[in-house]
Amino acid sequence: MSASRVGWITPLATGAGAALVTAYDIGVPSPWRDEQATAVAASRTWPQLVDLVTGSTDAVSAAYYALMHLWVGVAGIDPFWLRLPSALAIGLAAAGVVVLGRMLDRTRTGLIAAAILVMLPRVFWAGGEARSYALQIAAVIWLTVLFIGAVRAGRWWRWLAYGAVAAAANWLFLYLALIGIAHLVTLVIVPEWRRRLVPASIALAGAAVASLPIALIGYTQRGQVSWIPPIGPGIVGAVAKDQWFMGSDTFTVVGWMLIAGGVAGILLTRGPTMRRRLLALVLPWLILPTVVIVAVSMIASPTYIDRYLVMSAPAVAVLGAFAVTRMPVIAAAAAVVLVVAAAAGPDIQLRLPAAKGDWGEVPALVESIAEPGDAIYFSTDPSGDELRGLLTFFPEAFSGLDDIAFARPAADAGTLRDSVVPASEAAATLAADQRLITILDDDSDPAAADRASFRRVGMVEFVIGHTGMTTVSLWVHRDT
Repeated sequence: MSASRVGWITPLATGAGAALVTAYDIGVPSPWRDEQATAVAASRTWPQLVDLVTGSTDAVSAAYYALMHLWVGVAGIDPFWLRLPSALAIGLAAAGVVVLGRMLDRTRTGLIAAAILVMLPRVFWAGGEARSYALQIAAVIWLTVLFIGAVRAGRWWRWLAYGAVAAAANWLFLYLALIGIAHLVTLVIVPEWRRRLVPASIALAGAAVASLPIALIGYTQRGQVSWIPPIGPGIVGAVAKDQWFMGSDTFTVVGWMLIAGGVAGILLTRGPTMRRRLLALVLPWLILPTVVIVAVSMIASPTYIDRYLVMSAPAVAVLGAFAVTRMPVIAAAAAVVLVVAAAAGPDIQLRLPAAKGDWGEVPALVESIAEPGDAIYFSTDPSGDELRGLLTFFPEAFSGLDDIAFARPAADAGTLRDSVVPASEAAATLAADQRLITILDDDSDPAAADRASFRRVGMVEFVIGHTGMTTVSLWVHRDT
């Protein structure tokens, strides 16, 4: 067997193992609103999908929806199968980080980086999410692999490949363009690499031009992210705890120890040139995307959401690997055990049934009371959890029920969600002896308004069950 083939066995085996670990119980958590958007978009015909992303919704997810359209056509929208591409993407990312670790240092560094990457709570979350985050992680890792290869070899075709992957990454998620900017910062910092600024800039300029259509359409759709809150005092906690560590106090401490230890480990690396190169690569990757997005949120309009910074999670893993590989054997083993122990709690929580919400509990409550001909009403509160999404994943639970708020299919409207009428209009369509089942957000003002509408037409509520976030009720006419 050739040396080149042997060289690929370790990354491939690591990637396969990472995918298996990440895929563990990914079908258990209930689906939620964002995943329903993926299921709906991916289920559209190609013309409908084009109408969706060029209209008012989700142009920034166009490439991901196109990939998932192909996948859903084969696998369907069961939560496990819908999330499986993300688990496979984490495997691809783990393979890439092994290659990157080998390029920067040695194979052992890459293996440890892959292990840390998979255990990072935000990465483990992304691997079980039917959204593009896991693919983003894989994209930035392999883009960085191509970047290092192009810097070292300087061949034109390497820069062409780098530019092509950068363009694909931008289409996957526009914020990933910040990784290209981080790479340019790396070239500026390292004197002996500055001669690569011109080809790198040309490659990234080409990627920017190729991404212009999606950027322009995304700009016209900027109103759809008006829900993002402005930057406040909580930004420090969001950056320190939530971006990569999912709010885990324990892993936050361990994670920042890995980051600090990684910087120290690099500083202990022999040779000032190597130290400068390593820090110049990893620190902009870690820091620049957060700084830019927070700054834009403060100066222009709110754009910061912690999960959007998943692109920098691999830098945490690489720094952690440098920390571990510079330790004595016993200390390194203890560090790995500490990381595993810190990850166990949050990662297990991410695979529990209610990890993403309570949708999985609602269908059973409905089926326990539903009779053919009953009416069904889902909360229409746009700020709530878009409870009509239950119809996407659990259609059998609502089969035979009269959906009284339904007005127009989402596909016809070119949106992700059906058009509906308010409860006051829906209530007027109820037959004199028709029972009603409502699914409402707990204790919200819109839910109170919905209840008032049904009481005005002479109905009485009997609460069937609370799931923690949602109330399922049966309503009958007062004179029944």
